[in-house]
Amino acid sequence: MASKVILEGYKGALRAEVDLPYSKSILNRILAIHSFQDEISLPSENLPEDVKVFCEMLNRKEGLLDAGHAGTALRFGTAVAALKPGKWTITGSSRMKQRPVKWLVEALWQLGAYIKYLEREGFPPLAVTGKKLLCNQTIEIPGNISSQYISALLMIGPYVQNGLQLKIREPVLSRPYIDMTVELMRRAGAIVSQDGNYYEVEPKPYTVTSFKPERDWSSASYFLAQLFAQGEGEVFFPSLERESLQGDSKICDWFESNGMEVSVYNGGLLFRLSKGNAIFGKTEAIDFAEMPDMVQTFAVLFLKKEIGARFSGCDNLNLKETNRLDKLRNLVLQCGGELLPGEPGELNFNPPSSMPDLSKTILSVYGDHRMAMSQSILACNGQRLQIENPKVVEKSFPSFWKELRKTRLKVSFENR
Repeated sequence: MASKVILEGYKGALRAEVDLPYSKSILNRILAIHSFQDEISLPSENLPEDVKVFCEMLNRKEGLLDAGHAGTALRFGTAVAALKPGKWTITGSSRMKQRPVKWLVEALWQLGAYIKYLEREGFPPLAVTGKKLLCNQTIEIPGNISSQYISALLMIGPYVQNGLQLKIREPVLSRPYIDMTVELMRRAGAIVSQDGNYYEVEPKPYTVTSFKPERDWSSASYFLAQLFAQGEGEVFFPSLERESLQGDSKICDWFESNGMEVSVYNGGLLFRLSKGNAIFGKTEAIDFAEMPDMVQTFAVLFLKKEIGARFSGCDNLNLKETNRLDKLRNLVLQCGGELLPGEPGELNFNPPSSMPDLSKTILSVYGDHRMAMSQSILACNGQRLQIENPKVVEKSFPSFWKELRKTRLKVSFENR
């Protein structure tokens, strides 16, 4: 197994056709929704590791459910297990045991779930005995935590006696993920009503078993950032749709307003950037409240282009696979820039006066797939780069390095 990947960039136009994986956010929700029905078949091509893990968890009748690094699988799996007959121990990696599940467990307790903490209060691992759940009061949950807690509760709603009444307290972060959940539930036959932050799910089982997955906008972001950093060229994404359930699709608006041409072409999207057309000011302002997974992509892009920025909506960066704020700050400091806290949820990015030569440095990814893929942007325009643990990308984009080769970046692997 390779311990590092070596990237060697080039100067000139980028021209590539990139095959994206399906959105793991959508696939994991589809799996949770259909776990109450017959088994569902998934696309076999380029399937994210997170989705494979969740699928394996759902297919087990009892026993140990190990989510590994997959936070979505652990949270959604806990809610599903609470309803299904059987006894489970739900656990994950050492990092997963540091990510809280308190709000989800306490909400499930209010529905009558039998869940015990096996080690530390508020954190995995959990002992779960599935049973019928009953909602006889409105469940309240904060909106400034992971939206996956909220999605997990909503998706089991059709199978809770009396349905589910859920109130989300302000502020609500990552709302597009909640909207995605509700829309996929409705497509599967659930009756969900919404009044602001109050949701009601009727006790009516899902009925629809067919689904249409979407290509992943998060994965597209790394290639769009590379095109922007390269300064000219075009990239085509087959089957990618602009009208999307994914909040990350909003990056399309940013790149379009900053000089890229976007067109529907041959069943996908074509992005074209003419030389000299990339537009950016001395300081860019971006709100990531509806696309929190894009912070690293844009931070590294602005690092590469030496553009200052003010980021908002960054509240949940410390709840991801790693403490993304700390690790991103480490990278920025390593390159001579600064990433400083501002108002709550805000970050101020001060770029280096000039990017250092990183060719002799092995960049750390801290077990985070998005750190690895974002850092590849630094190889644009002739930079040589070394990144540790290339296998980490399998969490969301197993063929990332293969697709990166299509952009004419030289990609090779070595053991240290």
